[in-house]
Amino acid sequence: MTYILVPEWDLMKGYGTGIWKSTDNGLTWNETGLNSQSFDTSFIVPKILQHPTKSTLLAILNFGNQESKIMKTYNGGDAWYTKYTKKGNPQMELFDTDMNPQNQNIIIAGGKKLIFSSNLGESWIDITSRVIDTNVYKLNRDCNNISPC
Repeated sequence: MTYILVPEWDLMKGYGTGIWKSTDNGLTWNETGLNSQSFDTSFIVPKILQHPTKSTLLAILNFGNQESKIMKTYNGGDAWYTKYTKKGNPQMELFDTDMNPQNQNIIIAGGKKLIFSSNLGESWIDITSRVIDTNVYKLNRDCNNISPC
């Protein structure tokens, strides 16, 4: 399965048609259950994390309207489940997320704080106090001979 994200980002307002999937290598596309009708206000989904061996398992971070959420689907997007939520922070606490390519159980999300999951996003722990600067707007992986990607 192939997934695409169809967002629009206009200054601090996000809108779009959501996440679409193709089961025929991109010849046709269908909306998933996470679309513009899923939210009553603007939302931004910066990235889709797809499990490399379980194509129907996805995790996304979405933020907007002073709320950050991490959501998962187990069935290719038909149903989405919120696994982490934080409301009321005007600076939108989380901005980016990434999955460890060597161990897909490990997911990290960053922004005004850092959170970590060792069980594929089912639960999260705050690791903000373990770093000096908590203004993380983009997560980057470092690949080398010791830790290949």
